Amino acid sequence: MKNGTLSIEEKNLLLYCLTEYKPELIEKAGLLDSEFVDAGTIREMREAVSSELKLKGFKINWEPNEYGLKLLNLIDRLADLYLKPD
Repeated sequence: MKNGTLSIEEKNLLLYCLTEYKPELIEKAGLLDSEFVDAGTIREMREAVSSELKLKGFKINWEPNEYGLKLLNLIDRLADLYLKPD
């Protein structure tokens, strides 16, 4: 994995979340590294991952489970890699 891109596992997880919650963004996921994706689209992708996190990412005590930790990491990685600071 290059330092400045998502890993294969992260891309697959993103695609799964987009398929479930924001299928209209699937095509744009392939453009992440080409700089043709705007900040609003990245935020929508993060929202899709957040939706999955809310449904499947927590234990009964609201601590993140293993899957939830992967989702949280993906949310952070999308911001770190693709959202430029204001």
